Amino acid sequence: MIKNIKGCIPWATAIISVVFTLAPESLFEKILNWSWLTSKCAALEHYSSELSVIINRVLICVVSFVIVVILRSIILRFRRWATIKGTNYTIRVEYGDLLRKKNCNKVIAFDECYTTKIGTRPEEIKAGSICGQYLKAHQEIDIQHLIDDANIVAEQEPSAFQNKTRYKSGTLVPNGEDWLLAFVPLNANGNGEFQSYKEYLDSLLYLWEQINKYYAQKDVYVSILGSSGLTRLPDVTLDQQKLLDIMIESYKLSPHKIATKLHIVCRKKDGFSLNKIGESL
Repeated sequence: MIKNIKGCIPWATAIISVVFTLAPESLFEKILNWSWLTSKCAALEHYSSELSVIINRVLICVVSFVIVVILRSIILRFRRWATIKGTNYTIRVEYGDLLRKKNCNKVIAFDECYTTKIGTRPEEIKAGSICGQYLKAHQEIDIQHLIDDANIVAEQEPSAFQNKTRYKSGTLVPNGEDWLLAFVPLNANGNGEFQSYKEYLDSLLYLWEQINKYYAQKDVYVSILGSSGLTRLPDVTLDQQKLLDIMIESYKLSPHKIATKLHIVCRKKDGFSLNKIGESL
């Protein structure tokens, strides 16, 4: 609430300045007549006109501020996106379905081994995840063929899970307008787990570099990476709000930015709000 009130001050000040600049002085005498107030005190009767102007000006200030607070509260409550702009970047955080976005490049996050089997085991892709929905819609996909076409080389050290072939976290494999992302490492049990907070940040930084490499003057859409609840970091709890802030800050710091807009698509859930962007850091 306090943050909302502070945000209203510039808008209310601007409105009040315009009204005071453009409105004639006589208007402030006519808005409300305060002669009844001065009539109770003979000493004030001579200043009746001036006092009415002062009181009406104060009243306009209060009413303008209250109206701005109410309108801004409504806008913030029902907003569907938030835009963050810098010298050489634009980030738009929005509610929506990543897979429904058109005429853009979409980043679809997989694990480091590009697992494609959908199921309930720790190492399998969950059917309700973005990756699971994508695989169900593209059952003919041959990721190994796409990897070979893109001349992407696997990491020398295999995955901790069954010594499977793995790829550097942050690697993108183009599939038309879609980019398939190798992201979360797998531990020995097949669960997605980063070994450290730094490893997660390094993966993001490499992702921004990869996006800069492949993008072709189209907006890029990506989900909040790690927000499915299946990605773990040792001794660190990162909810969707904090993960979003980390992604935004890492993109700001990255030397690899795109000339178009980066969209971070998220889902509405308890404890998360577009109005709290930047507060968790």
